[in-house]
Amino acid sequence: MTARVCKRCPRCGQRKSAGEFYRRRNGGLSPYCRVCQRIANRATQRRRRRDPATAAHFRQADRQRQRRHRLLAVWMPVGGGVA
Repeated sequence: MTARVCKRCPRCGQRKSAGEFYRRRNGGLSPYCRVCQRIANRATQRRRRRDPATAAHFRQADRQRQRRHRLLAVWMPVGGGVA
């Protein structure tokens, strides 16, 4: 008989299964469930983008990321493997 691992999210106060939490690099679980984590991330991003200096920083990072992806698309074969 396998015991089901449950954890309580401190933000919403609900007990949820381990599958509803993100895994950390050290093998543990995130303190907040995925739903609460996403809500917090969206709110933080909206708040940070309201600041003009931060918004400019995000735009610059997006441009660099898009440029990098375009360059990788040219240099890497579609299949990714070596023939």
